[in-house]
Amino acid sequence: DMEKERETLQSWKERVGHELDVVVAFWLEHSHDQEHGGFFTCLGRDGQVYDDLKYVWLQGRQVWMYCRLYRKLERFRRPELLNAAKAGGEFLLRYARVAPPAKKCAFVLTRDGRPVKVQRTIFSECFYTMAMNELWRVTGDAQYQSEAVEMMDQIVHWVREDPSGLGRPQLPGAPASEGGQAVLENVSEDGEELSGCLGRHQNPGHALEAGWFLLRHTIRRGDPKLRAHVIDKFLLLPFRSGWDPDHGGLFYFQDADGLCPTQLEWAMKLWWPHSEAMIAFLMGYSESGDSALLKIFYQVAEYTFRRPEDLMNMQHCNLLCLPENYQMKYYFYHGLSWPQLSYIAEDENGKIAVKRSHRRLGLAQKLMDQASRAMIENFNAKYSVPLSSALFPCSNRAALHLYSNTLNFQISEVEPKYYADGEDAYAMKRDLTQMADELRRHLELKEKARHVVLGSIENKVEGKGNSLPSSGEACREEKGLAAEDSGGDSKDLSEVSETTESTDVKDSSEASDSAS
Repeated sequence: DMEKERETLQSWKERVGHELDVVVAFWLEHSHDQEHGGFFTCLGRDGQVYDDLKYVWLQGRQVWMYCRLYRKLERFRRPELLNAAKAGGEFLLRYARVAPPAKKCAFVLTRDGRPVKVQRTIFSECFYTMAMNELWRVTGDAQYQSEAVEMMDQIVHWVREDPSGLGRPQLPGAPASEGGQAVLENVSEDGEELSGCLGRHQNPGHALEAGWFLLRHTIRRGDPKLRAHVIDKFLLLPFRSGWDPDHGGLFYFQDADGLCPTQLEWAMKLWWPHSEAMIAFLMGYSESGDSALLKIFYQVAEYTFRRPEDLMNMQHCNLLCLPENYQMKYYFYHGLSWPQLSYIAEDENGKIAVKRSHRRLGLAQKLMDQASRAMIENFNAKYSVPLSSALFPCSNRAALHLYSNTLNFQISEVEPKYYADGEDAYAMKRDLTQMADELRRHLELKEKARHVVLGSIENKVEGKGNSLPSSGEACREEKGLAAEDSGGDSKDLSEVSETTESTDVKDSSEASDSAS
């Protein structure tokens, strides 16, 4: 109902708002260059600067963001935000343009403002304009307004009249078309559709981003017919083709004909396309009232907020505790390729802990069994490897005991000198055939029990004066069938269910002993 929908949307508003607070605090603390002005944008997760080059479009975007937050949200109406925006604006005024009074902006600058590279695009200039416009709106300073208007006039001239000022010749032609069935990323220099992979190249994130730009345009025009066209062709079309139906998430790149893209990173699921999709579908729902668009927003939001930083924490913990150095793509590959097999537990301090009272209760075994069942159910797997540590040092007797004696893994091979210190590693796997057979048998028993209970109900309904069976009677009939089918086996269905289903580790709100 509407009340529940409002509550759900309010919950998402609070969740996104919290993320915004965290992000803004991070950039306020770590990105400001107090010596030369402007902002550092190449930052590690700990805030450490790993490259001091300054990209003009990122400088402009940060100024714009600070100003917009200051102007629109009461909780961000703080002096440090406005002062940071002004400092960033002064850096842009002083250094962004390559050869003033010419309007062309550099793409990237050194830390102290010297140009490094100029691109034949308008993106640096666009973000320069946005920064100046927002600074004018916040401060009322006419200098910022003048800069914004002059640069915008220049951008319009480059786009509509003469692109030669960008370093590109003016060429005839019209944009290519796929008959409204695809949004293409590239066309030829004369505006024709390109042949081969380059011409079929698609970027779902760019299409969705353009979609909500166009959606805002239709809102200002008050044109519901055009709005419906934009939703259909720039929101739903790229989403349906770009969404991974198996594992969720938007692919980075696609081929318009459904062939394999040539870019090696095509299957990556980046954060920004999902942010664009969330904006697009929530805006589309707000304007059209179409509940299908809201459903897609929830779908994208749930995927986007699966806490990808957990993978970062996993890598950090690995580096601290183990003599190995897997690249981040290893964790993203496994976590995003097989989300059904991923179980992450952590407390508010980022540590995994087990209360002393709950140790030696077989939690590790239950977690591994849970993952193994997921492998069988989702992928019909025949073997399992301990993914969290598919290889571990031969000297780690505790790990060997856990996997061999408790979890029934077998050593498949020894990887010589696997670790940086030269130690060998065991590679192990587990035969899942028996577990798969037990799962199938359990499902068959449940199905047979269901038919018996339904048959009993039907028989009693047919007889005059007979009432429906109680829940206890139904359970007794189900258990009786299970015992009969198993040839007198003492385990009834409830016990089978306990061993094959109820192995989730329940969360505890009580204080726990920390163990990283």
